[in-house]
Amino acid sequence: VTGGPPVPARGVVCGSPERASVVVDLLENTHVHTDFRGYKVTIGYIPGDQEPIFVANHEIGSSGAAFLLEELIARGAETVIRLGSSDLYIDGGGKDALPHVSIIEGELGPLGLLRDYGFDMSEWDTVFRADEYVLNAMEKAASTRTHNLTIARARGYSVDAYFSINFPSTAAYNEENVLKLVEHYDAVLNSTHSEVILDRDMECGAIYVVGFMRKVRVGCALQSIVKGGHVHANPGTFGIPLVLEALTYL
Repeated sequence: VTGGPPVPARGVVCGSPERASVVVDLLENTHVHTDFRGYKVTIGYIPGDQEPIFVANHEIGSSGAAFLLEELIARGAETVIRLGSSDLYIDGGGKDALPHVSIIEGELGPLGLLRDYGFDMSEWDTVFRADEYVLNAMEKAASTRTHNLTIARARGYSVDAYFSINFPSTAAYNEENVLKLVEHYDAVLNSTHSEVILDRDMECGAIYVVGFMRKVRVGCALQSIVKGGHVHANPGTFGIPLVLEALTYL
């Protein structure tokens, strides 16, 4: 990315390349900016909007998301919304009404990333917040898209060991430790906001940490898709109109 021309100031990032492809298909006058080692950045126009946006896919996990965002910021990105999928509804359980989108107002950062950026251990329970301007834009867009879709603000935490956190029994003799860690995360988030909805995924925390470090506007929306078979078989698309409309307000 950094070897190419500048990117637009606004854009959307996704973990799923299939989801990113669907977003691109909804744009006009598109062209590929970068396609290198699994990272693809496409530039185009939201219909009716005068300024271009970028659409990019990052790899699974916090390190890939952080790496891509750093690259995009180096080439001019200033406002970034991640459209992802929640890890709470993998089998469709735990949610009365699907589909649902969580607008993530804050997340605990991935510990490895905090360490590498030089945060002291005493700061590892910091909740990194989304930009309020971005949150307001997503909620404004949400107000026009209430049919067959529930939308709410939430706070969450990042999952690096995907199977361990989502299926603690796979952690074998560490299962008890994993359950204690989840309990701790939930307690930290509940202590910072009494009416918070809890959520979790693998990348939003990284986006928020990099946004904090580089002083750019970031936000995340997580779709409560049923991924099926414990894999990312369902890319999820019902949150795309919400995110694209939000970008037109930014």
